[in-house]
Amino acid sequence: TECVTEERVFDMADKLSDKEEQKLRELIAERESQIGVDIVLVTLNDASLNTDAKMMEYADYFCIDNKFGYNNFFSRDFCAN
Repeated sequence: TECVTEERVFDMADKLSDKEEQKLRELIAERESQIGVDIVLVTLNDASLNTDAKMMEYADYFCIDNKFGYNNFFSRDFCAN
């Protein structure tokens, strides 16, 4: 993929220990190579994301902005439709 970053664990809510983050990175890397998809874990502590629709919109734009998604699955055109 052409991701903006190699990082796959974004603990913005600071819920995970460094050890947990590293274990998750290793597991994600293993699974990504097995099944051919980008796997991203994001923790948030944002009260404004209080509905499924808001969470999905955040996730869509997070993927778009970081260019996650095999074969450019996520694009602004795709998500806008």
